Amino acid sequence: MRFKNAQVQSEIFMYVIAMVVVGLILLFGYTAVRDFSKSAEQVALIQFEKDLESTFHTISTSYGKVEIKQVEIPGGFDTVCFHDLREISHPGELYFLKDDLNKPIEYPVITDNIRSGTHKNLFLVGGLNIESFYVGEIYVDNTHLAVSQASPGFICFKEKQGRVEFKLVGEGDQVRVKSAE
Repeated sequence: MRFKNAQVQSEIFMYVIAMVVVGLILLFGYTAVRDFSKSAEQVALIQFEKDLESTFHTISTSYGKVEIKQVEIPGGFDTVCFHDLREISHPGELYFLKDDLNKPIEYPVITDNIRSGTHKNLFLVGGLNIESFYVGEIYVDNTHLAVSQASPGFICFKEKQGRVEFKLVGEGDQVRVKSAE
């Protein structure tokens, strides 16, 4: 009788130990996958930045070169905005796009970033998540837009199927950024 009682307690202890080990394995596996996913997103963001810096440098030194650039946006972002650093900010919020109701979409974080003089001219936007880079000297050409559609020196492109498309024109010492349409 004592032997069976001890055997039952031993089996319960083994089951508890097994459940703790399985729980730890699942926990460590989950954190490893999550960390790997975050690392992959960071790599995609860095690759996006380096690819655009390289493209802008190449085009800026080729006067008259025109390229329709189609880039894949890193996950979590849906808009790419460009800012001409020579444009003087004016009072009020800077707006970049019109929503479906034809109201301006404001990005206060971008506005603050620009006004603080951080020297960044490309902004990736995804909800509240905003990343910014400097891609070289640019001139934003939004003259094809109605005056009410964008602030001067700003242009944004919404993603379509994970990509954005815009036109780049080399001007010798800068790149003109405009809509590809």
